[in-house]
Amino acid sequence: ADMTRLISLNLSHNRFDIFPPPVERMTQIQILDLTGNGLTRLPYFIGRLVCATAILLGGNSLTVVPDSIGALGQVVLTSLNLSHNGLTRVPPALCNVLTLETVCLSGNSLDEVPSQMGRLANLKELWLDNNKLKLLPPTVGGWLKMQNLLLHNNQLKMVPKQLPELIDLQVLTLSGNLLTSLPWDLWKLTKLEEVWL
Repeated sequence: ADMTRLISLNLSHNRFDIFPPPVERMTQIQILDLTGNGLTRLPYFIGRLVCATAILLGGNSLTVVPDSIGALGQVVLTSLNLSHNGLTRVPPALCNVLTLETVCLSGNSLDEVPSQMGRLANLKELWLDNNKLKLLPPTVGGWLKMQNLLLHNNQLKMVPKQLPELIDLQVLTLSGNLLTSLPWDLWKLTKLEEVWL
């Protein structure tokens, strides 16, 4: 069957251990869901899914993400879920996907956030909980549209002094860390509705 015109494909909670090859021809795909499979790697052609607005890859066994994903930064990708995989670092190419609004990296083994991630100025929701983060870069001040920032269950000893610059922040989770202090001007976040300390 000719499935090249598919715009949504949900293959979640199956047993795929390799990326299904027919997806390469589905260039009109907008939503691709491969959550909860056994994927260990992504093909380079993922960067050709130029119509994708959401790619959901949580609950697999990915340890790296190909640089080609950075090509999606010039198009329409707004949501990326890489939670509960085996990532030990934020994929560098991810910092080039400037259209992203929601990124979920929960439940990996990340120990740092690259400073280049501050370039993602359209981010509204970022899940970094349940990792091994020890610090956040000052460039988090670039996330001026951020509404939900989830950082609980890491190894943070402090948060950047730029955090109070995220004036649209509504949800901030910091519980389960090693914090000994907070920025004195956290009160500037007048839109906060939920805080976990």
